[in-house]
This record gives sequence, structure tokens and C-alpha cells, in this order.
Amino acid sequence: SRAAGGGAAGPGLLGCLIDGGVEAMPLLRHLRPRDAAAFGRASRAARAFRLAPSGRPFMPTFEYHRQRVQEVDLASVECMYADSAGFVTPSHTAEFAVCLSSCTSLKGLYCSNNPKLVVASLAPALGGLTRLTTLDMSHSRLAIDDHRNFERPQPLKPFFAALP
Repeated sequence: SRAAGGGAAGPGLLGCLIDGGVEAMPLLRHLRPRDAAAFGRASRAARAFRLAPSGRPFMPTFEYHRQRVQEVDLASVECMYADSAGFVTPSHTAEFAVCLSSCTSLKGLYCSNNPKLVVASLAPALGGLTRLTTLDMSHSRLAIDDHRNFERPQPLKPFFAALP
């Protein structure tokens, strides 16, 4: 966007703010991954904050989309929103579990309205999130597996045992 990445008019509002001494991390919380990368390129001062050791931009707050997972430094994610993320198959849940395992700084996970989530696949990933203080999985039908033409109960004991 013009505000994040500048444009014909110059470095853009956010670039001017950063170059003027405003810290980058609070601003990055409100940007999409591609805007955060453009922001980092537009500002001389933001370059120190732009890339993590992984070579990807820091993203303290991340809205989960399967296509965007490779665009950000998952270890820097402190808050993830995966509400109505569209987990349709067990492989989608497995991909999400791999993503969660990489989010070593995660403090808040908002994952409501995902009725096809397979909680047994998430248990190991949740067990590794030692900083997690907020978990919202409301309206996700955690006790029901309905991936086929019939419903069957999902075991919840491994899920609850994995919570930090």
C-alpha cells in the first residue's frame, strides 16, 4: 500500500515515522506480511527490524492463512488469529500444527469457528507452546470428528493434557 511502502510521493507515512525515531515493532503488529516487508524496504531505520535470522520479516501479530505461513518469521509471532481458518481436511490441521510448533514466542492463539479441526493432531504442538497464556477454540466442535459422512467422538484427554 502507499502508506506502508511509499510510492510516487516519497517514502510514505510509515517510512517517515520510522525514520523520525518511532520504534518499528508496535507498528508491525498492525501490518499484513507483504506490507511489513514493503515497510522495511521503505525505511532506513526499519531495516534493523525488518528481517529475523530466518530472513523473513518479524510479525508479532499474525492472521493465519496457509499461503502466508512461509512469508513471516514464525518464531516472532506472539499472537495468532486463526478464526474461521477453513481447516477442511486432516492434512490442513496437520499443516497448522507444524506452523504452531514453529511459533516459539506464541502467547495468544485465537482459533474459534473451526468445526473440522482434529484436536489430536494439535496436542503435540500445543504442548510445546510454553508461553501460551490465551487459547480460544470456541465454536470448534472439539469433541466431534465429522470429516466423513458420519460423526464420531474425538478423544479430548491428549488435548487437555498438552495445554501448558
